Amino acid sequence: MRILFAVLAVAVVAVIVFSLFQMNSGDDSAGEPTESTSEQSESPSAPEPTETETEGDDVETSNSPSGTNTVLDKPLGGQEAIDALGDDIQIVADRNNMTVDEVKDLLLKDKNMKVSPTGHIFASGG
Repeated sequence: MRILFAVLAVAVVAVIVFSLFQMNSGDDSAGEPTESTSEQSESPSAPEPTETETEGDDVETSNSPSGTNTVLDKPLGGQEAIDALGDDIQIVADRNNMTVDEVKDLLLKDKNMKVSPTGHIFASGG
């Protein structure tokens, strides 16, 4: 009975550690502001990427440093983001389950929406 309890305890700890590792290893938003709901009632919000979408981002871009999956050097919004992305705006659209036109409309209509260096859209909150 004690062996069964010990095995069960080790399994629970392993699942918790694995879950924490998975949450932290896919966190592309470190240092980025969290999504805010204020002043966004009239504009559509960007869908959150799922775990499988962020894991599958193997696209390398022409302006990506050292073969990473980045599309921008820093978070940008509005026309500045659209201009800086160029053809990579398709990557941003794909990573956010949107069309290129939806990405452009969102960035131009809502000044709080930004594109992270990894191509995920987020609300800057102010």
